[in-house]
Amino acid sequence: MRWKSAAILLAATLLATAATAQEPASPAPVAAVSALPAVQPPGRPAIGVALEGGGALGLAHIGVLQWLEENHIPVDRLSGTSMGSLVGALYATGSTPAEMRALAVSDAFMHVFTLQTPYSDLSFRRRQDRRELPAALTVGLRHHLFLRNALLTDRGVNEFLTSNLANDNSQELDYNQLPIPFRCMATDLNTLASVTFASGPLPQAVRASISIPGVFAPVQDRNGHYLVDGGILDNLPTGVLKRELHADVIIAIHLDGAALSNSDISSALGVFNRAFDAGIEHNVAEAERLADVVVKVPLSSFSGTDYTRAALLIDAGYKAAEQNRAALLRYALDADGWKAYLAARESRRSPPPGILREVRVEGGEPSPERGSVREVLRDMKPIEGRPIAPTPTLDALKGIQANSGISATWETFAPAPTAQPASGSPSPGTPVPDTGILVLLSNDSTGPPYLLLGAELAAANSNITRGEITLRLIDQNLGSFGSELRANARIGYRTDLSA
Repeated sequence: MRWKSAAILLAATLLATAATAQEPASPAPVAAVSALPAVQPPGRPAIGVALEGGGALGLAHIGVLQWLEENHIPVDRLSGTSMGSLVGALYATGSTPAEMRALAVSDAFMHVFTLQTPYSDLSFRRRQDRRELPAALTVGLRHHLFLRNALLTDRGVNEFLTSNLANDNSQELDYNQLPIPFRCMATDLNTLASVTFASGPLPQAVRASISIPGVFAPVQDRNGHYLVDGGILDNLPTGVLKRELHADVIIAIHLDGAALSNSDISSALGVFNRAFDAGIEHNVAEAERLADVVVKVPLSSFSGTDYTRAALLIDAGYKAAEQNRAALLRYALDADGWKAYLAARESRRSPPPGILREVRVEGGEPSPERGSVREVLRDMKPIEGRPIAPTPTLDALKGIQANSGISATWETFAPAPTAQPASGSPSPGTPVPDTGILVLLSNDSTGPPYLLLGAELAAANSNITRGEITLRLIDQNLGSFGSELRANARIGYRTDLSA
C-alpha cells in the first residue's frame, strides 16, 4: 500500500502481539447505542460494505459507492478504517457520491496536511518568532527535553472534519441511527487492541481512525486512552459488520496497491514501509475471508499521497465495481424498493444544530488568575444566540490557540430535558437540535516552557562567512493568562543576551 510513514513501524512493533492476545479495548464512547433499524424494503438481506484504509487511495471508495447507487444496490451497514472511515462517515451521514467527488477534487485536502499553524492565526509574539527564527527547532521543556510527537499539526484535520460533519458532532450521536448505521476503527496505544467507535462525536472518531503515528498526533479520549490509526490492526473491517452490525451480505472494497519495487529495497524508508505493509496485508487477507464479494481496485500506479489525482482514483473505483457487475447486481433493488430504501435512509438524517444557548469548557486552566477557560467563554460570547455553525465557532477558538501551548476542539450537546414540556415543544420522538457547544481544551504535554533553536549562516563574499546560533527560551502564563517570559541568547558572529 505504501501509504504509511516509517514512523508507523514503531507502533506496529508495539502492537504485534495484540492480534492474538485478545486484550480488551478501551471503554466505548459516551452515548448509548440503540437497536439497528430494519432494512427497507423488508424481507431482504442486510448488505454491509467495508471500506479499507489507504491514504489517498481511499478516494477510490467514492467511485465504488457511486456505482452501487447508480445500480440501486443498497448499503444498509457501513464500516471503515483510516481514509475508509472518512469516506464512510461522509456517506453514512447523508453525503452523496457526487458531493464527495466535488469535495475530493477541490483543494480541501491541501488544508488538512499542515506542518504548522497558519501565520494569520498566530499571536503577535508567535508571528515574531516565525519571522526572526523561520527554521527554528522547537524543544519542549515541561518535564524533559521533548520534540513534537507528530510531523503535522492537527489544526487542519480537526477543522476539516468538524466543518464537513457539522450535523453529526454531538455527544449523544448514536451511529446505529445514522442514515446508514456505521462503525469506524482505531488502535488503542494503552491496551494495544483495536477500538470500534459506535457512538459519540463523529469527527473525533474519524480523527482517531486516521491518526497515522508520527504524522498526526494521537487522539486522547475521555478515558485517558491514546488512539491512533485503525489500519495497524484492522484495515478492512469486515468483522465488525458481521459481529456488531449483523450484515447478512458483506461487500469488501480492497485497495490493491503496488507490488515490490526497486525503491522499496533501495532505502531504509522503503524497507520500513514495505515491512509495515506486510502486517496490514495480513489483517486484510483475514478480513477478506468474511466477505461475500471482494471488489479489488487496482491502484498500482498511484501512491497514498496522490490527493491531487482524486478524479482518477474515483474513476478507478467505479471501473473496479463495474468489473464485478455480475456479483453485485444480484443484490440490486427494483425501482419501488430503491425508493423505499432511500426514504428510510433520509428519515434518519441528523438535524442541524440549533441556536447556541450554552457554552461549556472542559480542560485548560479554570482559575481566574490564569483564565484559559475564561478566555474561551469570552471569545465564544459573540456567537451565542446565533445558529451553531462551523466557521464562526472555529474563528472564535482561534484566539485561545494563537499563542501555542493549548489546542481546542469542540462538539455539540442537547439541552437537558425539562420536567414539563414547554408549549409548542416537539412531540415525543422528534429529534431535538443541539443548542450547546462543549469546548475541549488540551495542553501541550511538552511545554511551555519551550526552547527555540535557530541557526543563521551568511556569506558577504567568498572569503567572509558569519554564523550565529540563537537560543530563545519562552515561558507562558506565569502570573496571568497571556503573560510571557522571553530570554534570548545569540552566540557566534554577534553575541548578546536579552530578556
